[in-house]
Amino acid sequence: MKFRSDQTPMCRFCTRGKPIPGTEDAICTLYGVVSADYCCKKYEYDLLKREPRRKRELDTGKFSPEDFMI
Repeated sequence: MKFRSDQTPMCRFCTRGKPIPGTEDAICTLYGVVSADYCCKKYEYDLLKREPRRKRELDTGKFSPEDFMI
């Protein structure tokens, strides 16, 4: 799967990289222990490794019933 051009390729989002718990490093199946920010020429983006951004909460205190009337 391709990644967007505004995303920086990193080992933590690669199909071959697995994070090491308690550290900032990752284990690559090709290169062994590498920095999580490292990226090699064999990089393949794994969509399921990215954490989605949280949705913003709607501030309903600003609205009144008159705002929804036609």
